Amino acid sequence: MKNTLLNVIIHFGDKLRLGVINKEYLQTPPPRRIIIKNLSGVNDDISINCNNYYSKHGSIYHKRLSEWLYDSGFGRTRKDNIWLLKFKFSTDGENHIFTYIGVSKYKKIPSRPILLLGEEKHPCPDNDQLSEFIWKHDRL
Repeated sequence: MKNTLLNVIIHFGDKLRLGVINKEYLQTPPPRRIIIKNLSGVNDDISINCNNYYSKHGSIYHKRLSEWLYDSGFGRTRKDNIWLLKFKFSTDGENHIFTYIGVSKYKKIPSRPILLLGEEKHPCPDNDQLSEFIWKHDRL
């Protein structure tokens, strides 16, 4: 299992999605299914057919996933700071599995290379290093 990070993004129609920061997961051909595990308050794993899921921009959408993001307090507008959620990533055959670990203490300012920890501002690493930075500096 690898440590990874997904961010809460707003997509067309103001639907909440999870944004894939580590683009190596956007493989060609795409995996058959995406499975999201360990979401608090969700009884079953969310299994998503990849024909309509991993957009070329790297986002994951499913109605139950969007509802969980709102219900868990991760809802946001386009101007709000971006939630960064910690996941473990693994594969099982042709499936990609993301297991939710928790929310980061850091948030990202939209359209700016800055991370916030409370009121403290920190330079935000490129997406390639962001996951590593969060997992190293942000203990749950």
